[in-house]
Amino acid sequence: MATYGRISSGDKANIVEEDGCATDEWGVRYQGHSRPDGGGLFGKGFGLKSKCEQLRRWRCIIVTLLAVCALLLMIVIIVVTRTSANHTDGHSHIRPFFKKWSNSTDGLYFMPRGRDGTVLIEFNVNQYSGEGYGQYMEFLDYHLHDYHAMNQQDKVYHVCNKTDAPEDKVCMFDLTLLNDCDHFHEYGYTSGTPCVLFFLNPPRHHSPKPFPKDSEVGKMLGDRWSPDHIGLNCVPVSDEDKKHIGNQTIHGAPIQYFPPKGFPTYYYRNSTISKFLVPIVMVRFNTIATSAYVHINCTAWATNFKNSEYYSKTFGFYIK
Repeated sequence: MATYGRISSGDKANIVEEDGCATDEWGVRYQGHSRPDGGGLFGKGFGLKSKCEQLRRWRCIIVTLLAVCALLLMIVIIVVTRTSANHTDGHSHIRPFFKKWSNSTDGLYFMPRGRDGTVLIEFNVNQYSGEGYGQYMEFLDYHLHDYHAMNQQDKVYHVCNKTDAPEDKVCMFDLTLLNDCDHFHEYGYTSGTPCVLFFLNPPRHHSPKPFPKDSEVGKMLGDRWSPDHIGLNCVPVSDEDKKHIGNQTIHGAPIQYFPPKGFPTYYYRNSTISKFLVPIVMVRFNTIATSAYVHINCTAWATNFKNSEYYSKTFGFYIK
């Protein structure tokens, strides 16, 4: 029995295009079992792709491969660009080694300790909890508790000076000497100018002696030198760290000390009572660069401090 086929216009029924694919006069391409070369449901074209289909398949494969190659190239360019930027913007993004923070109260020691238990003070200026500055504020609040005026009301406390420091009294400390390094100014952490709290606690009955004014240490301290104070000085550890400290700012010097002269020597005298309030100094760092590991070394300078490591501490900053 004859079967119905396409109504064609004769010689236009089998047009071969440039890509080798055959079409009829309506532009329909012959593929698979419907090819005009005899392929029917069970004919020789069954299960095979036409030349047209094969070309289209290869074209899709080639286009896909080109797209994948372009994507990989873009990824490589981005990675290389970021790596190059890390090495050329002056910032170090590889975390260096920081030793464990020590809670020893002898000699010179500082607060706060790093979040990870090391000496690295790392924080985000725009965040309180988590990776923010909240933990450091709480740490400083806790260790300044005894220095608040309301906690120095007992009659055993006395306002001391270099000529009046009774052996049976505890010398008071005025927190206003810490300037803006206080709770109400978030200890400078929200403005990226963090304050670090230092205590100087030499052995009992050991009276530290300051360097002479004309000594190298006296010249280094400059206007902050005092004959009745132990000067504290902080410096970047390496040339790379110096790049991340900066110069003068609206706050003044890159590093500021409150009180500027350091630790009063008259606190360290022979005492007939066991209670003692260690004098403190706040150091504010005004120009620490963001996204950079910065190493700082701080030293309390006295002529009779024999163990330099005992009175010198190194710590780091990483501000986000």
